[in-house]
Amino acid sequence: MNVFKRFLIRAGARMIGNEPKEFIRLLQGHEVSSVCFDTKCGPVFVPANSRSIIESFIKGHYYGSEIVDNFLGFETGSDRIVNVGANVGTTARLIAHSGKYQRIDCFEPHPQNFSLLQVNLLGYEGMSAHMAAVGSEEGKLPLNINPMSVGRHSFKTDFGQGFIDVPVATLDDFLEGDELFDLFIDVEGWEIEVLRGGERSLGRCNLCAIEWNAQSHTIEERKELLDLLRRSGFTRAVNLTDPKKDFQIEDIAKPLRQLDIALLRD
Repeated sequence: MNVFKRFLIRAGARMIGNEPKEFIRLLQGHEVSSVCFDTKCGPVFVPANSRSIIESFIKGHYYGSEIVDNFLGFETGSDRIVNVGANVGTTARLIAHSGKYQRIDCFEPHPQNFSLLQVNLLGYEGMSAHMAAVGSEEGKLPLNINPMSVGRHSFKTDFGQGFIDVPVATLDDFLEGDELFDLFIDVEGWEIEVLRGGERSLGRCNLCAIEWNAQSHTIEERKELLDLLRRSGFTRAVNLTDPKKDFQIEDIAKPLRQLDIALLRD
């Protein structure tokens, strides 16, 4: 079977009404591996088992746009952004479409996700895709496979479905020099490892977005991250789902639920 067997959907909502679950079953029943949606950023290809992305696109909403738009609303002096855990590129496409950055580097370690990421970055100048994870040390690590969602593969959680060895880079080795940059991190509980490997570079990061999985970390790990961020000069934290809601950088050390936050400097 051709792994890129696709449906190009232009009237999906009319075809399947308000039953995205039925549509996903239809795709899987016909062994369709990926599906293309026309979006405000142009055609975007996503895997057939990306339920949350498909449901969002079917309903006419660009997946994750609220959080990304709030992130893009902050002033920054950076012309470059690094998207760690880029998956198939929905976030990167939205960032590129905004025209805010001249250079966008995307890291994604899973081969199938990376293939779609490359497709979804076509046509945008200044965008680079790197088939690697980002962590505290260079090398290789086992990535545990989640068969239910390509966006939920994990270095921390074993789903009992096997793993693949993937290359790992560090921010410090990748971001040599003195260039200012921003970060957008979505790595399913691996965020502390990402930042550990960028301690020398984080002083040049003006703005950092993290899907923060506090519930996945011990209190010692949460305090370690807070100390690292303070040493790097970050003084404020904002809830990207509701930027007007009070959220202090000290809250990172609390056993909160998953939050999308932006870290800023005064």
